[in-house]
This record gives sequence, C-alpha cells and structure tokens, in this order.
Amino acid sequence: MTKWEAIATKHLEGGEVLRGAVPAFSGGGFGRLVIGVTDRRLLMIKSSYTHFKDRGLLWADDVSKVRLSGDVIKTTVRGAQSGNAYTTLVRADGTDFKLNVRRGFLFFPQSDRHLRTLYALLPARA
Repeated sequence: MTKWEAIATKHLEGGEVLRGAVPAFSGGGFGRLVIGVTDRRLLMIKSSYTHFKDRGLLWADDVSKVRLSGDVIKTTVRGAQSGNAYTTLVRADGTDFKLNVRRGFLFFPQSDRHLRTLYALLPARA
C-alpha cells in the first residue's frame, strides 16, 4: 500500500472500499493533496508539503458527480517533459479544481503513471 493510499484509507466511511489514490499538487503547486477514489466518493485530502501526512479531509463528493475536464496539459523545458501534467477536476457543485498530478518535485518528476491511474478511476469527462 502506498503512503497516499494509507492516508485515503483513514477517511473511509462504513463499508466503503478504496479503489485507488494518487498524489497531487494544487494548480499553483503550493498545496500537496491526496486524491482518493472509493466506490462511492472522491476524497480530497490535504497533506503536508514536505512529507505525505494526513492534514484532514478538505471535501468529499459523490464519485458519480465528479468529472475530469479538458485536455491534460504537459509542460516541457527545452523540449523535454518537465514532469508537470495539469488536469482539471470538476466537482459535484460545478466548481473546478486544477491539479498537477505528481508525487513530488525533486527526484520524482514523472506524472504519467498517476495520470493514468486517475483517469482510470474517474472515467467520466465533462
């Protein structure tokens, strides 16, 4: 079990099953998050910036009402993939949340695996 799956597991409600979890940063890169997807809800959990630690559930939405929107935007530096890959999550209330789905900025630049996981967990598109 990954660190982010262990964090998401703490926020399960009676009988809920965790389908998967991915690490992410908020759009500006200043907030570290854990996104957990259960059979019923999408969990957005705040994590400490330097280490994966549970800092509390920010919100939870019905997973059937959450969508990924638009194209994935991958940034490059001098033609090479920088590891930044942005996608937009549309919440149940219609607000959007820009995410940079990656584990960290130092030594862990690849985001493709986490993007594939998130898109597999949330197949609905807005």
